[in-house]
Amino acid sequence: MGQQRGFTLVEVLVALSIMALMGSMSWVGMDALLKSKQRTESKSIENAQLQIALGQWASDLEQAWRPDSTDPMGWDGKVFRLTRRAQQLEQGVVVVAWAVRSEGASTDLMRWQSRPVITVGDWQTAWEEAANWARGSINTPAARLIPADSVDVYVWHGGTWVNAQSSQVGSTTKRSGLGRLAASLPQQPVGVRLVVHTRNGDLSKDWSAPTWSEPKS
Repeated sequence: MGQQRGFTLVEVLVALSIMALMGSMSWVGMDALLKSKQRTESKSIENAQLQIALGQWASDLEQAWRPDSTDPMGWDGKVFRLTRRAQQLEQGVVVVAWAVRSEGASTDLMRWQSRPVITVGDWQTAWEEAANWARGSINTPAARLIPADSVDVYVWHGGTWVNAQSSQVGSTTKRSGLGRLAASLPQQPVGVRLVVHTRNGDLSKDWSAPTWSEPKS
């Protein structure tokens, strides 16, 4: 009967080394797969947040109102404010503010909204509160939308995009007081462009009034 030959110590060590190498390679591959999945999920969340933010921006513009004696909307280089109707028409209107604000280590594009108002006095108070919120003078609740360094706003005027800060948007018409703030007719510029500056580049969103079209020559 022949003598059975076992594995030598060298062979065992070689086998263990190969198994360890294969295990290490498998772990590296799995780790890369998990990181790729995390990046994909993070990107999907960022894209979803961006779409929500831009959708809200368009909704605010589409629901914008211009009551007599008030600014319909205005951009002063820091905050974009507009007046839009409340969810329920009988509630009146609300003032909305869009601005980039820093809170702690985070700097984000944020959206603030006033309570519904039905008088000129209350509207003026809400309009001023919006500016104070954007400058950090008051800390009322606001929606944090997407990370951003700064924003610019342009309007379509004279066949081109011009900075809203230098346009007629936001100029106040001095008239007598309002009797029915929420009953005024809606009016908005024919086009508004939002440019969001982020560390990953610029994002641009153009909006045009649904009833407006480019004049034909």
